[in-house]
Amino acid sequence: LAWRLTGDARHHWLSGQPGLFGPQDLGLDGDWLARLAELLRSLHRTRSHPIGQSLRGGTQTRGRLFNRDEPEIVALHEAILAAVEDLRRGLPPHDAAHPLLRHRDRPLTITGSWSVRLVSQGFHVNHIHPEGVLSSACYISLPPTMGGAETRDGWLEHGRPPVELGIGLEPLAAIEPKPGRLALFPSYLFHDTRPFADGERLTVAFDVAAR
Repeated sequence: LAWRLTGDARHHWLSGQPGLFGPQDLGLDGDWLARLAELLRSLHRTRSHPIGQSLRGGTQTRGRLFNRDEPEIVALHEAILAAVEDLRRGLPPHDAAHPLLRHRDRPLTITGSWSVRLVSQGFHVNHIHPEGVLSSACYISLPPTMGGAETRDGWLEHGRPPVELGIGLEPLAAIEPKPGRLALFPSYLFHDTRPFADGERLTVAFDVAAR
């Protein structure tokens, strides 16, 4: 944030190089996504968001989601592994000083994995993921009236500082949610989501570490 505020070129080196983050559409069938959504809803057994996590107005599953053996979750895991490898191959060249690109040519593995279910006016506060080199959001089910480009209701934002810092910087990028779309980004990049008016925003998230 300091580099960005002062116009230091290292901000572009850290967070602005093409290929560091972006969405991928996994090509998942709508009926299959609906079955996966029903399964995930059955795993959301709490009534409020967990203490110490970024979500507000929703619930989060416990345990490692990708350790489960239901066919829908296994298939999603396989599709995501392929997408992570696609992103790795498309990263900028290896850079031993860069917190992500120093892992450019190493095998990557998924560590933590979970599902988040946000409901009316739910959102994520600005946060980072200290346990990963890449983090994610995969959209499974969304409200039919999710906001468009003008309001960006429910969208994922990259690079906006936490509101507690009082820094008026705009996001570096915003990702429009779509069922079957996966967003991957460096874990050190601040990210948040905007509230949405009504309905359910059901996602799967995970962290990626280097072996």
